[in-house]
Amino acid sequence: MGSTVAVAVHDGYFGCGTGAGAANRAFLSVLAEVLPPQVRLVVLPVRLDPAGAEYHAEWHAETRAMLRRAEVHPVGNGTCGADRFGTLPDFRHLARETSRVLRERVVRQGDSVLCVAFDVPFLGLAEAVPPEVRLVLVPRSTGLLHQPHDTERVQWERRCLRAAARRGARIGWISRFMAEHLRRDHGVPDSALVPLPDGLLDSERPPVADVPVAAQRGFVLAFGRAEPYKGFGDFIEALRLLGADALPHVVLAAVSETPGRTAYQRELAAALHGLPVTFLADFDPAVRGMLGHPALRAVVVPSRSEPFGRVPLEAYAAGAAPVVATRTGGLTEQVTDGVTGFLAEPGDPAELARALRRALRCTPEQRAMIRRRATDVLGRHDYRESIIRFLRANGYRVPMLARSAG
Repeated sequence: MGSTVAVAVHDGYFGCGTGAGAANRAFLSVLAEVLPPQVRLVVLPVRLDPAGAEYHAEWHAETRAMLRRAEVHPVGNGTCGADRFGTLPDFRHLARETSRVLRERVVRQGDSVLCVAFDVPFLGLAEAVPPEVRLVLVPRSTGLLHQPHDTERVQWERRCLRAAARRGARIGWISRFMAEHLRRDHGVPDSALVPLPDGLLDSERPPVADVPVAAQRGFVLAFGRAEPYKGFGDFIEALRLLGADALPHVVLAAVSETPGRTAYQRELAAALHGLPVTFLADFDPAVRGMLGHPALRAVVVPSRSEPFGRVPLEAYAAGAAPVVATRTGGLTEQVTDGVTGFLAEPGDPAELARALRRALRCTPEQRAMIRRRATDVLGRHDYRESIIRFLRANGYRVPMLARSAG
């Protein structure tokens, strides 16, 4: 009997527009490295049009090279390759299409097939997946956290998760916060929940990137998708409370892949008037490389909601200190106030300003102490170890000893 591991992803293969995409590619890279040669690896990425804004040719080429051993069967979500995520009708289309590809291209008679499907667009998969497929759904977030006003989507996600559990599928959790959220707010039983905690690979540390000239004598960095739940409006208000004279230069990369600035980006840019801020609006993977720049004085993660949030770990890996974050979701599992950074309540610009002031007052000795403590946090969030534990729990003989290469 043969064995197949199939991985379905909406981001991270044809491009990377989110932290989820980076985590998805990291997951695939570990599988390509550690799965025994006799185990067939299949990737089911949501198809993106090479002419579209969300397709990244360099990222795609690197991913293909990394996954030389894998079969790749792109799946459509009804957007003709224009949108990797989509809306509720696209989620339903994607579930049907992915189930068809599993039946026609992946499942072989007598094979053991494990399918790991990352994130919300695939939550409907349990209703149509071939019965011989062992399914693990891994929501990296939910509509209740990021789009609570979309009640139709929230209810659909809840129904899908409960139906998947009844059908014997497993639901993977990426953080302790997400485990409790799925249990409490979506009714997922403990018996269906399995650990697949997110983290970082040593190999994910980007090379140091250049910074704007104005930032070279010291700067604060905040970056992420230009979405209101990322809290960038709160961050700008906190900067105003501190006052331009009390601030080093600030680099704010609230980015989008949409051609031209979105309405939210225009709102943020207008609010920055009079502040010492370089505003970056276009998605650029090199922004993460600023974490390693020696002029960096603080990293700010002002999210109002964050199921996991990779930025603190990326900062720790780059030696950036301190991190200022909000007490929300998975961020509190990475940042301890006064130990590895400073915390503020989400949605509270005044408290965020106080936390940033504490960070900017750190002495070189305090920064060095924070870096040493951050190393322990990185050790607890070794993504490679997390993935290997997950594979072993599913019957794959993968050694535990090897660590990420970096």
